[in-house]
Amino acid sequence: MKALAIEYRLRLFSVDSLKEKRKIRQSLIKRLQNKFHISVAETGEQDSFHVLVIAVALVSNDYTFLRKQAAAIESFLCSYVEFELLDVEQIQV
Repeated sequence: MKALAIEYRLRLFSVDSLKEKRKIRQSLIKRLQNKFHISVAETGEQDSFHVLVIAVALVSNDYTFLRKQAAAIESFLCSYVEFELLDVEQIQV
C-alpha cells in the first residue's frame, strides 16, 4: 500500500473575515471530497483570513495513480478564481 499526503497553501482574494474564509474552505473541501474521494482537512493558518492551508491524503497500491491524482487535484485548485495556489508540499509514504 502506498500513501501520499499533500499540503496546499492558498492565498484567498476578497476575503475580509474568518466567516468568509470558512465559507470558501467548506465549499472547497466538499468539492474535493466529492470529485476525488479523498480525505481533506485545514491544517494551518486558521487565524489568518488571507491564507488557507489544506492537506489531502491519498492511498493506493500504485504511485503512478497517486501522482496522476495529485496532478489532477492541483489542476482543479488552479482553476479557481477565488484564490491563488502559493505552495505545494508532497510527502510519500
